[in-house]
Amino acid sequence: MRKRIYLTVDYDPNFIARLSYILSKSRINIDDINVVTLGDKIYVDLEVSDDKKTIKVLKANGFEPSLSDTIVVQLEDKPGELALISRILSKNSISIIRIDVIAKGSGRVLLSLQVDKPSKAKRLLKKYII
Repeated sequence: MRKRIYLTVDYDPNFIARLSYILSKSRINIDDINVVTLGDKIYVDLEVSDDKKTIKVLKANGFEPSLSDTIVVQLEDKPGELALISRILSKNSISIIRIDVIAKGSGRVLLSLQVDKPSKAKRLLKKYII
C-alpha cells in the first residue's frame, strides 16, 4: 500500500514553491501532487519517495501533515468494473474517500483508492490489488 500525505494550509501564493523547495532540499521526490485552493485554504495531497522522512521534514517546518493508506487496484477497462469493486466495499461498510486513475492501456486501468478501512478493503479486494 502506498501512503498519501495530506496538508491543509492558509492561502499563500508562494506555498507550492516553498513546499517543493523544502522537499527537494531534503532530497525527497514528489511522485504525485494534487492541490486545491478553496477560499483562504490550500488543500494538498501528495505521494513522495519517502513518506516517513517527509512527515518529519514537514513537521520540522511547521506543517501539520496527516498520512493515509492508498490501495492500487487493476481492473478491466470496461463499464461496470468500478461498480463491481465499489459494491464489494459498500456491502462491507467501507466508504471510498478518493479514487484516482493512475494509468490506462491495453484494456486495463490502474486506480488508486483511499478508503476509511484500508486493511479490511485490502483483504476484500485482494484479487484486484497489484
